Amino acid sequence: MENYKVLTEELPTPHFYLVSFDNDDSTFGFDDILPTKADCDEYIVDMTHTITSGVFSRVDKGVIVVKEYNLTNEDIEWLEYDTQAFFDNREKFDDKYTIVETLKIGY
Repeated sequence: MENYKVLTEELPTPHFYLVSFDNDDSTFGFDDILPTKADCDEYIVDMTHTITSGVFSRVDKGVIVVKEYNLTNEDIEWLEYDTQAFFDNREKFDDKYTIVETLKIGY
């Protein structure tokens, strides 16, 4: 059972984590936003199992990168607290994150 929370619609605070997965040839990938580092850790365990167990066809290895974002309240208001707005404008916040973890899975 999932013990973590993925933020799919609303960014409740300016501080959150973005977890990105890309397979080894960059033909497949996805991003999810999580509210806490503990959520990220649980999510990574789940995704690592998903990747290595063959749930994704033709994906058996890749890289997971965790970025910690610290936006301002004004940034969040500009985004109207919307996660899709964040994804659509993510490049505007390239100076507001730190990479906290990079993991190679299946190598």
